[in-house]
Amino acid sequence: MNLFSPLLADRRAYPFWILALSAVHMLAGLLAWLVWMQTGDSHSVDLYFQLPGPLYLVLAAILQTWFAYRSWRNFTMEQPMWTAWACLTLAGLSRLAGDFIAQVLTAFTPLNPLPQYAANANLHEIGLTFAGPVHLLFLLLACRVAIQVYRSVGWRAKIRPLDYLFVAPIAAHVLQQGWDLFVLYPGEFSLPMRIALWLTDPLLLILSILALILWRTVREHSGGLVGMCWGFYAAGVFLTVIGDIALWAVEAGVVHWIPASFISSYVWFPAATAFVLAPACQVEALRGLSRRPQAALGGSNLLNPETP
Repeated sequence: MNLFSPLLADRRAYPFWILALSAVHMLAGLLAWLVWMQTGDSHSVDLYFQLPGPLYLVLAAILQTWFAYRSWRNFTMEQPMWTAWACLTLAGLSRLAGDFIAQVLTAFTPLNPLPQYAANANLHEIGLTFAGPVHLLFLLLACRVAIQVYRSVGWRAKIRPLDYLFVAPIAAHVLQQGWDLFVLYPGEFSLPMRIALWLTDPLLLILSILALILWRTVREHSGGLVGMCWGFYAAGVFLTVIGDIALWAVEAGVVHWIPASFISSYVWFPAATAFVLAPACQVEALRGLSRRPQAALGGSNLLNPETP
């Protein structure tokens, strides 16, 4: 609760309303799942994933893009962080395009404006590519630029033993996926879209390391809302990893129990929320800085560390 206390303190701030909307949405999903568990009737869950589910993912992608763009326009091209937030804005646009294609345009949902494209496998994979590896690639580029900016002013993070425990399962999953691709299903190399989707796992591994370094760097030197910004990006990556591993475990038949399928289906919503909260914290930091210079937001040097 301590993590969210600063975000819930001000009901006028964007993070408060994002968390409130997310809580209502997840509560509705949990109730639908419990009804299914108690009655055996999956109608409530089906309805949830046909209407509130895709609607929330698309709305989250819109907000992620909007907040990242608002942060981006506060920097000039001469400032290195301009490039980082440009990449984060493109990441939001990529996720928006991908989620709309995969969750709406190629899905059986009343939200679909073109029902003839529902169940179009090729178009669906294009959507997954934009929401997956393309989105992650832009996030990776942004984190790399931000790390370089902070290191240019002497900010470096100490990697802790616990961090290796965090990365190890992700690396193991990447090796498992590589084994599946290169040994068990080598024919997948003839399918470009399959290769693109496979890149999701290596990108997640690299991005996890960079996001962790970036979060620790900002947190150790000041923190504030800007530290929470990069922390939520790291959380979004971590939740995506959990969803990816859970989805693989269910589809590969490694586990057959209901909680695993629950995680593989519902974890994408808190992941989307984390990706919205990240740029929203940056926007709130900028708004707070304009009202209270050098307040407990990390100060202008965190928002623009190349400036004294």
